[in-house]
Amino acid sequence: MRYATVYPQKVRSIVLMGSGAPSLQAARDAQAYRAQRITALQQQGIIPATLTSVRDILPSYFSDPHFEPPDELQNLYYNPTVEQLTWSALGDFDFTADVARLDHRVLLLWGEDDPFGMPMAEVTVMALSAAQVDFVVLDKCGHFWHECPDAFYPRVRTFLDLPPGP
Repeated sequence: MRYATVYPQKVRSIVLMGSGAPSLQAARDAQAYRAQRITALQQQGIIPATLTSVRDILPSYFSDPHFEPPDELQNLYYNPTVEQLTWSALGDFDFTADVARLDHRVLLLWGEDDPFGMPMAEVTVMALSAAQVDFVVLDKCGHFWHECPDAFYPRVRTFLDLPPGP
């Protein structure tokens, strides 16, 4: 979304899957949802109490916490200090007003069990007020498309095959 606000003439359409929000406040609210899911899965013994890798928290990103993560996510490392430093470096961002001026076609795909919560998707849809948004909630899907490729790929292909919008 941010790239499209800076270079709108270079963007024909936008596909978002589990997209971040256009403001720090919405992102923080979504992080709280994710933290609740991680805590619940820790209490169930699915996620370890001490987090040492991204793999440790991956169950929270899937509708089925026992879903086997794909190969590309198997050997990632998680460092909570790096996460905190990243959020600090982003600063108090809010490009909601910029996003509101986008008039592109947008496909926003969101897993019904995304750990960041449906409110983050709704904030994003509302921010894209001038765009032509096709908002699709994917059943039995979390943050990534890996759980629902049969629903994800046809939606993306159909969207990309459409002629450019106005």
